[in-house]
Amino acid sequence: RLERLRRLARRRCDALLITHLPNVLYLTGFRGSSGVVAVAPEAAALFVPALYRTQAREEAREVEVRDVPDPLRGVARWLRARRARSVAYEDLHLTLGQLELVRGELGARAELVAGGRWVEVMRAPKAPEEIARIRAAQALTARVFEEVLPLVRPGVLERDLAAEIDYRLRRHGGQKPAFDTIVASGPRAALPHGRAGGKRLAQNELVIFDLGVILSDYHSDMTRTVFLGDPPARVKRTYRAVQQALERARKAVRAGVPARAVDAAARRHLERQG
Repeated sequence: RLERLRRLARRRCDALLITHLPNVLYLTGFRGSSGVVAVAPEAAALFVPALYRTQAREEAREVEVRDVPDPLRGVARWLRARRARSVAYEDLHLTLGQLELVRGELGARAELVAGGRWVEVMRAPKAPEEIARIRAAQALTARVFEEVLPLVRPGVLERDLAAEIDYRLRRHGGQKPAFDTIVASGPRAALPHGRAGGKRLAQNELVIFDLGVILSDYHSDMTRTVFLGDPPARVKRTYRAVQQALERARKAVRAGVPARAVDAAARRHLERQG
């Protein structure tokens, strides 16, 4: 991955500064909450605070690990020592204050170049082993949902169901939930990203679940809706409309099709259904 990144950047710079933590993880395997990567033609280094020294040396691959008081200052000095003349940085993920710190440490001879989304471009096509990890994360999510379904009944608190989901995701090997687990019932089910609260589930209402897990560093995301009781005709019509819209979206998916075209296929059907 580091060599692919060098090839991508070779025409625009002679070194790269990677500060976005998901990109640090992708390039090195380091999972800590503070770390910066420098990539030069002949070397690459990961800079972390001293408290991450042991973890970085255990997790990081293909890079030298250096623990320093200030990773950003340390990486800038490392690049200056290598006489980097043109350094690309992740302009979408670096604050102005951080940029000025790096500029001051590099000195006037070095030019800082906005590096855009080079690592994100690399990350977009998934390798077979990445696809396998995503499938495993999704399988774990589906398993937990099936386990929790028998607990969904009138009188249960939304937050208790969410806590049960989070517990089981971890118990079955997940690193942590991929996001705040959503359980929203009745009128609260209409809230976009409504967090699980103190409402109790009631008979004859819809309950929305949105859950996911991080497993082997890859995320899953699954949304499901259930009805407590015998769903009326209006709920059944709505369910069928969504199910049909999903099928139309699936049929629109193929290589080279813009994501908006898949979205539009679903929306057109829902609009026709009122």
